[in-house]
Amino acid sequence: MKIKKIALLSVGFILLFNICSGKGFTQILLKDIRYEISEEKPEPIVIAENKTEERDKKKEEGKKKQNESKEGSVEEKKTKSKVKLWAGYNGFKMDNFNKKLSCENNKCINGGFVAGVELGPQELSKKFPVLKEINLTLPIFGIEYLSANSETIHFFSTKEGESFSVTTKWELPVLGAYIAPEIATKIATKIAFFKEKSFQVYLRPIGVGYYKIGEVFDAKLTVSDRPGTLKLSGDTIGFLSQAGIKYVMDDKDFGYELFTEIGYRMLRFTDISLEPTGNFPETWNGKPVNSGVLAETLDYSGFIIKGGLSFKF
Repeated sequence: MKIKKIALLSVGFILLFNICSGKGFTQILLKDIRYEISEEKPEPIVIAENKTEERDKKKEEGKKKQNESKEGSVEEKKTKSKVKLWAGYNGFKMDNFNKKLSCENNKCINGGFVAGVELGPQELSKKFPVLKEINLTLPIFGIEYLSANSETIHFFSTKEGESFSVTTKWELPVLGAYIAPEIATKIATKIAFFKEKSFQVYLRPIGVGYYKIGEVFDAKLTVSDRPGTLKLSGDTIGFLSQAGIKYVMDDKDFGYELFTEIGYRMLRFTDISLEPTGNFPETWNGKPVNSGVLAETLDYSGFIIKGGLSFKF
C-alpha cells in the first residue's frame, strides 16, 4: 500500500509541476505528433501511382497523334475530281485550201474560235525524289471544238444592169477528244492579295487526240443562189503541246483555278469525203463537183492561246 501511495503522490507531483510551468503533457505530445506529421514523406506507393498515371496519359497522347497522322494520310490520299472549262483562239495553216478560196474570190480561213472541257483527277500525282516540288498528273481527258468558217458575199450584175449578190459559206467545224499528261510546279510570289505559293506553272509535253469533221456538227458548203449543200466528212489523229500558268485556290472540300496557256496543235485532214445533198448542182464554177474526195488538204495546225476556269471537288 505504501508503494501505491508513493506512486500516486509522484504522479500528482509531476502533473502539478507541468501545470505550474505552463506546459501541459498533452501539448508536448501534440507537438511531437505534429512534428512527426510535418516531417513525414510520401509513401512510395503514392509515387508509383502518379508515375503510372503519367505513363497512361503519355500513351493516350501518343495514340491520338497516331490517329491524327493516319487520318491526315488518308485525306492526302483522297483524290479530287477536276472539271476544266476553257476557250480561246487557234490559228490555222490552211495554205492549200486558202488557195482554192482565193481563186474563187472567197475569204481565206486563217483561224477560229476554240473551246473545250477537260476531266481528270487533281491529286493523282507522283512527287519526284529529286524535284519534290514537281507533280505529274495523269490522265487529263479533254473534248474540244474547233470552228473554221469562211463567208463571202459576191456581187454580180445582169446584162440589163440589175445587180444581185450571192453568199458563199464554208462551215468546217471539228470535234475531237484527247488525253495529255500535265507536269506542274509551284512558284513563289509576293504579289499583294495572293498567297506565297498560289501560282503554278505547268507543261503538257505532248497530247494525242482523235478528231472528226462533219460527224456531230455539219461541215458543208452552201451557196445562196442554189439549193442543197455540199457536205464534208473525215477523221484523223492530231497532236498537241501546251504550257501555261494558273492561280490555285484550294481547300479540303472545294477549290478552283484560273489559268491561261499557249500551245501548238498538229492537225491535218488529207482525206475529206464530199457528198452533194438536196439537189446541189453537179458543177461548180464551170467544173464538175467531185463527190468523192476533196482535192485540197484541210490543215488546222497552228498556235493556240486560251484561258479558263477549273473546279475541284
